[in-house]
Amino acid sequence: MSLEEIEAPSGRDEAVACTASPCQGGCCEPRPAPGELVERAVLRVARAADLNELSGLLLDQAMELGARAAYLLLSSEDAGELGIHSHRHVPADIRLCLARVAPGAPLLDARAASSGRIQVMSDVRSLDPGLSMTRELCARTDAQSAVSMPLCVRDRCLGVLSFCLPCPHPRAGVDLGALAPLFAIGLDSALARRGKARAEAQIEAVQRSIADIGDSFDERAALQRIVDRTRSIAGAEYAALGVHAGDDVPFDLWICSSATAEWERSSAQAPRPRGRLQAVHRDRTPLRLAELREGERFDGFSPEHPPLKSFLGIPLLQGRQLVGVLYLANKIGAAAFTEEDEGAAALLGQHAALALSRARTSGRMAQELRRTSHLERALREREQRFRAIFDGALQFVGLLSPEGIVLENNRTALEFCRATEAETIGRPLWELTGWSPEDRERVRAAVAEAAAGRLARDEFDVNGASGRRCIDFSIKPITDDRGRVVMLIPEGRDITERKQMELALRESEEGFRLTFENAPIGMAIVGLDGQFLRVNHVYCEIVGYAADELSKLRFQDITHPDDVDTDVGLVERLRHGEIPRYQLAKRYIHKSGTTIHVLLHTSVVRDEKSEPIHYIAQVEDVTARKQAEEERERLLAQLDAERRTLQTVFDSAPVPLLLIDRSGAERLIANPHGRDLTGGAEERGQCVGRVRRPDGTALALDELPSSRAMRGETIPGEELLVARTDGSCRTFLIAAAPLRDSAGAITGAIVAGEDISALKELARMREEWTSLIAHDLRQPITTIVLKASLLAKQPQCSDKAQHILASAMQLNRMIDDLLDVSRLESHRLDLKHVEVDLPALIRGTVERTADTTRGHRVDVEVVDGIPPLLADPGRLEQVLTNLLSNAAKYGAPETPIKVAVERRSGEVFVAVENEGKGIAPDELPRLFTRYYRTREAKAGGAAGLGLGLYIVRGLVEAHGGRIWAESAPGKTTFQFTLPCPN
Repeated sequence: MSLEEIEAPSGRDEAVACTASPCQGGCCEPRPAPGELVERAVLRVARAADLNELSGLLLDQAMELGARAAYLLLSSEDAGELGIHSHRHVPADIRLCLARVAPGAPLLDARAASSGRIQVMSDVRSLDPGLSMTRELCARTDAQSAVSMPLCVRDRCLGVLSFCLPCPHPRAGVDLGALAPLFAIGLDSALARRGKARAEAQIEAVQRSIADIGDSFDERAALQRIVDRTRSIAGAEYAALGVHAGDDVPFDLWICSSATAEWERSSAQAPRPRGRLQAVHRDRTPLRLAELREGERFDGFSPEHPPLKSFLGIPLLQGRQLVGVLYLANKIGAAAFTEEDEGAAALLGQHAALALSRARTSGRMAQELRRTSHLERALREREQRFRAIFDGALQFVGLLSPEGIVLENNRTALEFCRATEAETIGRPLWELTGWSPEDRERVRAAVAEAAAGRLARDEFDVNGASGRRCIDFSIKPITDDRGRVVMLIPEGRDITERKQMELALRESEEGFRLTFENAPIGMAIVGLDGQFLRVNHVYCEIVGYAADELSKLRFQDITHPDDVDTDVGLVERLRHGEIPRYQLAKRYIHKSGTTIHVLLHTSVVRDEKSEPIHYIAQVEDVTARKQAEEERERLLAQLDAERRTLQTVFDSAPVPLLLIDRSGAERLIANPHGRDLTGGAEERGQCVGRVRRPDGTALALDELPSSRAMRGETIPGEELLVARTDGSCRTFLIAAAPLRDSAGAITGAIVAGEDISALKELARMREEWTSLIAHDLRQPITTIVLKASLLAKQPQCSDKAQHILASAMQLNRMIDDLLDVSRLESHRLDLKHVEVDLPALIRGTVERTADTTRGHRVDVEVVDGIPPLLADPGRLEQVLTNLLSNAAKYGAPETPIKVAVERRSGEVFVAVENEGKGIAPDELPRLFTRYYRTREAKAGGAAGLGLGLYIVRGLVEAHGGRIWAESAPGKTTFQFTLPCPN
């Protein structure tokens, strides 16, 4: 095992060994120098005021050494065990295990305590299997090593300081041997101070208890107080006192504190103590045990008996005679009772023996007193009357010693606190249940005030049987004939209901004030003579006067002269009870002199005799409302004029217009041209069957443009056939859009149409003419191409023949362009979609157009990941050929042409770039229009009709793509996209 033992000196002057610090190897942050650490520890230990402060200091020192967890165990003198006192970062379940550490426990701490030497475990991996709990702690705190430092003074181990470190190897320089005696000396001083303070507190408590008990002749009451005080002073969970009546009979009297009723009844009938408890009764000597159940003589408890652990037994002796036995059990907050507890219990036991003797003497005196029965009966009746008055009082009443110890409580107080006499008698008043931590100090101060001879009174919020209650609390001092305070009388009255009523009244008044002041209308309280008593700020804003100015006026002073008589007459009727309230539209004269229109509501407030007290006036400024009504009338007139204007425009429009009202049966409103379109139909459903697609199939009701518009769709223009009443059909371009209200809801639709029958006929004729011309021209051109090809084979005619052949081929391409334009415009372009390898197609096109691009190097750049496309390869080659031809035609000589292919999202981008003069910005938007040629093309005399880019755009769009051009001085780029297949 990687474990090192270092001698822990136990005296102030002994030499200390220097060992390694628990953190080495760079795994911890830099720490203070060893000398600095020791000096700092000396100063801190010297300044520590008590045990808690010292323990915190020791743990902080351990944490400064880089510890992951640290804890301090203190030795128990009686039990011979260690127990945790304080810690840093120790898990809760391990703290439970450290509550009691036996000498042979599987802990490094137990080994350090028994050996008196510092235990340094430098590597947890080689730890002794017998130290399982130390291994568990290191694992839980992610530590690699541990140190247990016994704190010994005069060969006595006071405790063990242990800490776990994150590093497996120590770093030299920290003198644990020097820190251990320093910490031990500080701990010894702190424990001595704590022991002294506890002894002094116990002696003071015993003296106060003896003084409080006094010279009572009531044997049971006196003994009960002694038992209660002894249990409180010694910190025991249970206490009992048995009065000795003989060696072979049960106790004559059995007094218990904090015991169940069943245990008290069974104990009163039990024989003499047995087992280990019999030693107190038999040997007449005190008995103090840390574990009552350990030992051969222990023979168990009765079923009603509470479980006992630690035990303290005190014989009560009068001279050499045993008069009783005092038992204490289960030390609260510690494993066993201390010598101080035994001394305090012995002192109170002696007083109990005296009380028993005095009580027995008083018994003999009582026998004499019983001879005067009428006096005894009168005394009893007087006591009963006092007790009846005391317990029957509605307020809380009690008796306190000048020190604030509870002597008596009446029934009202006990019921309020949900406590018994045994739980309250003998305890300081401020330690009873119900007080908050802040109130305890206030109660303590009130006791001190009353003990000084002054009445103390305050209000407290306490927890009672019925919840949180407000108490009017006072403590009155009672003095003797010398003016000394001998008793305190605490009184309390439950004033919760009164407080609630006061709060409700304040809230009501505050609510009225807030309502009055923050009302959105003007409010005024007016006297019976018309004088303003109170006004809110809205009223002041309405009439323009400040509140102090209105307090000097009457309502008649600011009322319009024409309205004064009417208002005053209604006020008089209201005052005499003829009407309950009235409403009046009247006018005020504003401070500025303007007239204010208001709506006045007036009521009267009467007292319990129905006599009028004052008037309440509520005033609403309706000046803006009247102006709004006038504005509304103006807007209605303007709206009517606009409606007539729109009706005129609607009726005189040169195209058919239809309005569909969605309410009801979807009524049609048509202008004169629209009635020609609908054939006079008044409802939308009557149009079904009259509207057809271009192929002649009829549209269903929900397919009509108006139906689609009422579903929220906007139709910019759709070509449809409409049957007329005479049986003929006309072609219309129909547009439709939804009509919405101010909230955005669709209320109908508007439909506009344009008769394009003549345009359609003209287009048909143009297409027919184009096809005819193209067909008629192809035959002679074919003959010219054939003859020119034959002539080109003859050497003497080859140059002229080649020129004729080129001209014929150009004319043939023009005819093809005209045919393509005709197909695009008539939507009869037929695409043959097949799977196309676009990069291969581009490279093949570049090779086939080598003659066209002669003088230019063509570079093809393809980014990986281009999928196969569904397209017409012939048409795509036509697009690429046109763009390459343009790039070569308008590019600077000997400059390269670049073709780039790239996939972005769901599209493939193709760009053709050339270097040259560029295209003017104003010409870019018109490049793809029909018959358009740039200024440079016209000036250079380049052949062509201006249809190439127009056809290219049509072919790209027919494939579902887009095309555009970008140009800057020195570079022009044409880009188009093709969709990727899903």
